[in-house]
Amino acid sequence: MPAVNQVLPLTERPNGDNNTAANSKTIPQDDEVAPELATVVELEEKPNEDMVEFCQDEFHDLDYTVEGKCAQTVDSCMRSVQSKLSASLPVLKYILAGLAVAAYFAYFGYSMYCSFGDEGSLRLLWLTCGVVFFAGVYFFKRFFGEKFYNAVLAKPIESCSKFIDQHSTIFSIVGTVAFLAYFFGFIIGIGSQNSGNLISGVGVLTIILITLLLSAHPTRVNWRPVMGGLTIQITFAALLLRTQPGYQAFSFVGDRVAEFIQHVDAGAEFVFGADFRDHFFAFSVLSVIVFFSSFIALLFHLEVLQVIIEKLGWLMQKAMGTTSGESLVAAANIFIGQTEAPLLIRPFVGRMTNSELHAVITSGFATIAGGVLAAYIGLGVEARHLLSASVMVKMGSYRNAIDAMGTGAINSIPLVGAIAVNLIAFISMLTFFNTTLTWFGRRACLNVDLTFELICGYLFWPIAYVIGISSIDCSRVAELIGVKFFINEFVAYQRFNTYRTNRIEFLKLNSTDYYWEGNNVILPNSNTTLVGGLLFEDRSLTIVTYALCGFANISSIGIQLGMFSVLTPKRKNEIVPLVLRGVITGTLANLLTASIAGIFYNPTST
Repeated sequence: MPAVNQVLPLTERPNGDNNTAANSKTIPQDDEVAPELATVVELEEKPNEDMVEFCQDEFHDLDYTVEGKCAQTVDSCMRSVQSKLSASLPVLKYILAGLAVAAYFAYFGYSMYCSFGDEGSLRLLWLTCGVVFFAGVYFFKRFFGEKFYNAVLAKPIESCSKFIDQHSTIFSIVGTVAFLAYFFGFIIGIGSQNSGNLISGVGVLTIILITLLLSAHPTRVNWRPVMGGLTIQITFAALLLRTQPGYQAFSFVGDRVAEFIQHVDAGAEFVFGADFRDHFFAFSVLSVIVFFSSFIALLFHLEVLQVIIEKLGWLMQKAMGTTSGESLVAAANIFIGQTEAPLLIRPFVGRMTNSELHAVITSGFATIAGGVLAAYIGLGVEARHLLSASVMVKMGSYRNAIDAMGTGAINSIPLVGAIAVNLIAFISMLTFFNTTLTWFGRRACLNVDLTFELICGYLFWPIAYVIGISSIDCSRVAELIGVKFFINEFVAYQRFNTYRTNRIEFLKLNSTDYYWEGNNVILPNSNTTLVGGLLFEDRSLTIVTYALCGFANISSIGIQLGMFSVLTPKRKNEIVPLVLRGVITGTLANLLTASIAGIFYNPTST
């Protein structure tokens, strides 16, 4: 077979057609061609692609070399191991979880032994107790909850529900009378100690009366949500401002939140440099939103946020008798924004009544999102009051925790950009309006600068007074309320922070001799100028913190209109008046919360 040995290498050459003539001399020319050579001739006449395919079909058995058999054996073993691991994965998870729990409790015990008594050990103790409690409740509910409910709670709850339904009118009357008696009795009691608290009580009644007059159907108001909402607000205000344990608890949580937010400085310094605080708002405050949005997305991925929102929504539904959709959105607004929260009930928005839609819209205007809350704390606003006011990032599915944090940070970019460009636009326009108004005022020989803030100071002065602000601070607080409503709460809180820091400086200098020069306070004894003015009383700082804590402003109207027009396009004509009424109602809700805080204000607890 020498001829075959010479011709077979042609199948490995890149261009068989070019070499056919040169090598055809080795093929016999007689009529009887050996079978082996006939196969070779056919290979020569095929294109290269066909050669490869032909060889793969003809010589596939050549793959079964020693190396091929080893690879197949290894692959088979790996598949077998993977199959067994998949079958035993649940058991492995429980084993790893048990080891992790055992390791944590070993660490916990040793930590308590080493450093029990300091603040850090107490935090660890409370954290561990809280986790153990909620984990115990979860596992009990999962494995025994239904049996326990059917065996112990079902009949008593059913009997109580029937009894309450049969006597609902009597319970409503008795509950309302008891609430009003407690409310007025408390107001009169604390009003005898501080007249400002009594004025705040009048403010609560005044705001409720205004909402009643503005109602589309004043004779059909359902008073249960009103009383339930007031009860929740009063409970939180009493705990925070009138009890030492409540004050300490809110202060502790507020301090931990502020401490948590301070970690954003590490990321901001790495990206923007060590002098990032020179551009405080852009590089520090806005960075907080990115950090907190990432954290919220992580909680959402771990399904912690869903549980919290669900439980808060259930509590609101039971306390106020609101629908599940209203309650869920109200609870979600504490953590996510006014545009994201309604997405949780998107399938039901089109079937909601106008009253329910109005409640959903108002809850968006009357609260602030978690990321913005964190930014306000970054501005220096008291965290404990913001947390109380809030109780009073677009989510999605994530592959893992890293993806959740990264996506949460990326999703904050539109919010950060919107805040930045809106502040640039609104502050620039405000400066333009003030310059123009001042120019017109000078033509009329006015001795003071005619500004937007000055007009708001007169326009909202009665509102500031009736929520419990002292007359010495009413003008500045009225300006803040006007700026918050007509521009946005960020600009208002920036002004508020100026008043707060100037007050600290004023108290530090301990000067009683001062006078106003425009918007500035002059202290001649210390030759100091407090640029931008100040709020003289701590009471004013506390009340205005609640009054400004909400999205109810003119610029948010467009956001809500756009959102609900997409969610329910067929009801656009109904949405427009509801959003306009909602921004007013949201503002009144913020003022109502501020009035309740004024009722319970205690100088010794702030």
